[in-house]
Amino acid sequence: MTETPAIPGRLVLAAALLAWSCKGSDKSATNDSAAAAATADTADAAAPAADSGRAASGEAPPKETPYKHGRATFEYKGKQESWSLTSGKLIQSPASEGMRANTTVGLFFTRDGSEKSMSDGMLLISVSDLNLMGPGGFYVVGLGLSSSAGGPKYRPKPGDPRCPVTMKRVDAGGAEGTFTCTGTFDGGSAIGKVTFSASP
Repeated sequence: MTETPAIPGRLVLAAALLAWSCKGSDKSATNDSAAAAATADTADAAAPAADSGRAASGEAPPKETPYKHGRATFEYKGKQESWSLTSGKLIQSPASEGMRANTTVGLFFTRDGSEKSMSDGMLLISVSDLNLMGPGGFYVVGLGLSSSAGGPKYRPKPGDPRCPVTMKRVDAGGAEGTFTCTGTFDGGSAIGKVTFSASP
């Protein structure tokens, strides 16, 4: 069994908050965005300094593409669910000192795709090809189902089997993939097979 290294908090938190970064300071979303952020645990305290260093050195900033349309189907408590994209983003980071170029996709889904229904449930999917153990490919770095009653959250931990993602597409025109995580879910029942798609 291949073990998973600890994922940098910066990466996971960034993925968890991708969709919120292009929204205003809407107070109605405060509690829900905080719940989403909780799926990422804590961020790496060195992140702001790292970003400042990138700018100071003249390195190119990440390219960001918002996704506005999409669907996600997943299994939960014996039922097949199909939810619509609320918001999402593709982040393509160029290579920098000590780190190769990498791509991260962060997506938020609700039952009908509207922010008004977030209190009834919100699905977060974060995947990235920034792998710390060599081989390329996309892996899940964050997965959570949040509601007023709580919900399961998955974040790879040392010793867990990795959760690879089969990506059919990932570029500025859209992202499509499928995965099934077998690691430990905290706070609720496991989320089964997930298939997602998103586009601008």
